[in-house]
Amino acid sequence: DEEDDQILAQYRQQRLAEIKAQADKERFGELMYISEPDYKREVTEASRDSWIVVHLFREGIPKCSLMNKFLGELAQQYRATKFVKIISGECIHNYPDANLPTLLVYGKGDMRGQLVRLDKFGGMSTKRKDIEEYLKGLGAVDPALKRALPGEDAEDSGDDDDDSNGGRMYFDLSKGI
Repeated sequence: DEEDDQILAQYRQQRLAEIKAQADKERFGELMYISEPDYKREVTEASRDSWIVVHLFREGIPKCSLMNKFLGELAQQYRATKFVKIISGECIHNYPDANLPTLLVYGKGDMRGQLVRLDKFGGMSTKRKDIEEYLKGLGAVDPALKRALPGEDAEDSGDDDDDSNGGRMYFDLSKGI
């Protein structure tokens, strides 16, 4: 019994250390608005310690709204990555609206990737999964730390192509089969 108690106590301490380490990594969880004076601190300097996804956007552009929606959801799922948005003209003066939305991805103190417009993914047909796969490819999000969104299964992306029920079949049993 005493040996079992020791093993259990050791396991408990190990598990608490793992939970604390994960909590230390997962410190973000939302798409944060930043302004020009914040950029150096929130992006350039912070990218030494964690991945940062920057969305250059402008209000009134539907593709920017779509990207903000996706990034807000991805920020909830990948809390170890910092997701920020900044008005394009504040970040890069005279940045053309034709290049929006634009993602700048930073890690290890440098820019690791950039995505200009959504043409690559079909414009307004872009799915959250497309952006997620792009970020995974860069290493900006860690699939091992992915959380499910509220009301969503862990494997359910929530935006399957034409399948509104996530590939599950439902029968109305009140009418018989």
